[in-house]
Amino acid sequence: MYWQSATIARIETLSPRVKSFFLRLPEPISFRPGQHVVLRLTAPDGYRAQRSYSIASAPGPGKAKELELAIERFDDGEVSPFMHEVAQVDDEIELGGPIGGHFNWSPQDGGPVLFIGGGSGVVPFMSMLRQREAIGSQVPVVLLFSARLREDLLFFDELSKLAPPATALV
Repeated sequence: MYWQSATIARIETLSPRVKSFFLRLPEPISFRPGQHVVLRLTAPDGYRAQRSYSIASAPGPGKAKELELAIERFDDGEVSPFMHEVAQVDDEIELGGPIGGHFNWSPQDGGPVLFIGGGSGVVPFMSMLRQREAIGSQVPVVLLFSARLREDLLFFDELSKLAPPATALV
């Protein structure tokens, strides 16, 4: 796997348990919507912890210079508590990948498409939907997305803007 050090460019809170980390890459990468990267942390004593996170950003044309990862905090996790409580803007994080070739989609793949997800499971769909929007694709897409609480509906405002006007069913 290809590893590089990425710099945290900014951090945005999406919900009480999820933050988006925008990582600036020294070497831009190509990826397909739906792929993920591995985030690796190394402690001063040499202990390493790593976790895979889906890429939320669209690949755009060419290679991406920045990636958005939406990371949900798990109390018993090794990586997410560090990212939520310790990581700060300008910190360097090791990033491997991108990887994953079975759960990805690009508008060029055609449709219609039905995405079904809950909670942070919407993240890879955001990459796919953002890419669809970025290239002006008209491929029909429906996203069925759930969360326990309204405040946990990640990317709600952005998704609302991407949705076509509601139509009545007869």
